[in-house]
Amino acid sequence: MKFKSFPHGLILGFAIFAISMVSFAYYAANHQDNLVSKTYYTDDFTYQETINKKKNLETFPVSPTLFPNADSTAFLFSFPNYFKDSKITGYAKFSRPDNPELDDSIGLTFNEYKQAVLLPSDVMKGSYNLIIDFLIDDVPCFIQKKVYLNPRNTNKQ
Repeated sequence: MKFKSFPHGLILGFAIFAISMVSFAYYAANHQDNLVSKTYYTDDFTYQETINKKKNLETFPVSPTLFPNADSTAFLFSFPNYFKDSKITGYAKFSRPDNPELDDSIGLTFNEYKQAVLLPSDVMKGSYNLIIDFLIDDVPCFIQKKVYLNPRNTNKQ
């Protein structure tokens, strides 16, 4: 069969375009989008509270530190001696941006040196957003860092 260049090229180009549009429509209809919230208006107020918590942390002369251990299985969250007489409570959340089902939240438990070990219980290896929301003498504060976890005793990949 001999192909004539113009009519066959036009038909082939239209067929490729049609197939790509149908495949995009199928993908868009079946794709779960976690970036869109049904309560985006109230989430905006929550975000303003987060900004205020970050500013509250900047008012202190020194800031707490966050260090990973040697093999990235846990993190040490510690406060300088400036906070030794302060009451500190809060929680840490390991948030996986690509899969919210893998999120893990733990309470902050401090030793006498104002140090807390953040060891998530059931997480997979990979990148997480570590969100630490805490109170220093009833002043709300907030820290967010991107971290990499490499948990040991897990069956997940």
